[in-house]
Amino acid sequence: MPALPWTQRHPVDPGRTYLAMASRLPLRRRRSIPGFLRDAMAIRRQLAGARGMVGYALDAELARKTFWTFSVWEDQASLDAFAGSDPHRAITRRLQPLMGPTRFEFFQISGSDLPMTWDQMKAPVRGQRSPDSTRQGTAADSGLKEKASMTAEDYGLARRMWHQLEPVHALFWYAPEVFAEAAVLGFEVTTRWPSYFAWRLAPLGAVGPRLAASA
Repeated sequence: MPALPWTQRHPVDPGRTYLAMASRLPLRRRRSIPGFLRDAMAIRRQLAGARGMVGYALDAELARKTFWTFSVWEDQASLDAFAGSDPHRAITRRLQPLMGPTRFEFFQISGSDLPMTWDQMKAPVRGQRSPDSTRQGTAADSGLKEKASMTAEDYGLARRMWHQLEPVHALFWYAPEVFAEAAVLGFEVTTRWPSYFAWRLAPLGAVGPRLAASA
């Protein structure tokens, strides 16, 4: 199977910082490859309509039973929403017993560094910096930073914690008292979004649009 090249779903802003995820997914047995490829195509179709999806790529090393993925998202919330929805959620749970030691890397990336070569996309998973490039504004030049290194077990635990704690966290956004207070402050309360962003930014104090967008 040839590599699926970088597929960009939305225009990239060179001046914006995005969230990237790179992964290495080794299978234990070759007989699992056909099913994995079917699942990969299902997830690819899901990515096409995922909110906040910027672009993605997939490489398959069939002789080594190893797959590499790279995706870029507008923010963490977009990635979390995708990872927690089906078919991705169901597929990842079903595949866990079939996988060898996996690795996930999450890091920030500038829009000016996209698109990247496969060597650059795989470098964070290999524990390397992106290779030098003559192109202006490469990930290596901008100081590509790792955010986390996670195994499949770590990732599953993080998702379970999120499912347990998110209902408690969400009480703040949906409680009637919160909407009442927002209305007093002059926010539109027929939907949660106008006050939602105000509450999220409140701990930062009086900030400008650039810091607000980055948060």
